[in-house]
Amino acid sequence: MLSETERLGLQLYQLDQAAWIATDAMLGAGLGGIPAQGWLALPAGPSFVVRFVGACGDAPCSYLDVYLQSQPPEVVRLEPPVVLPETEAAMWRARQLALASNFRKCTPTYNTVVVPVEQGAAAAWRVYLLAASADPDAVVLAGHHRVTVSADGRSLLSEEPLSKSCLVNELDSNVGVAALVVTHVLHPEPIETHVFTSLTYRLPLYVGTEQGKFEVEGASIQRLEGR
Repeated sequence: MLSETERLGLQLYQLDQAAWIATDAMLGAGLGGIPAQGWLALPAGPSFVVRFVGACGDAPCSYLDVYLQSQPPEVVRLEPPVVLPETEAAMWRARQLALASNFRKCTPTYNTVVVPVEQGAAAAWRVYLLAASADPDAVVLAGHHRVTVSADGRSLLSEEPLSKSCLVNELDSNVGVAALVVTHVLHPEPIETHVFTSLTYRLPLYVGTEQGKFEVEGASIQRLEGR
């Protein structure tokens, strides 16, 4: 059974990958010119739907939906664009508010994943700002943030950097890499973005914390006893 950290890291990876696949499908369909400002990746049964969202009047609308249940993905241009239902509209507002916050940027590009959470006794949104690079030889090991926003998507409740500093390694594509290594000082154990990193680069990630050394391989976290 996955721990909460393992489960959340896997969820981040799956939603981020859904957005990548949907973006490729959108571009492959020649629809890169739609007036969307970003996306929302949403669970849809056993798979996902990715909605490409922009403003239409005073409301956020989906201009394009990509359904990942089939291969290749089904790309649906929405004409006219469809106003998001309130829950998705709040999710979108939370995303936009997090991106506009004064967070430390480690890379030119940040991808987003939005998931529902409980903040105390109240519902809220957790927006992950994931540092990303278009360089195939760059490995982003640190620089992510998580931002908590109220359930209506209008109030920023907290912003937390998930690393002490930025860390992007350049790898030589001609040299094989067996594993990645990082030191993490903000938490006693690996966190969800370490799981996300291992899954993204398909490599084990060794994490050193004040409590010892851990191996993160895919969605599995193991403490390395006596090492």
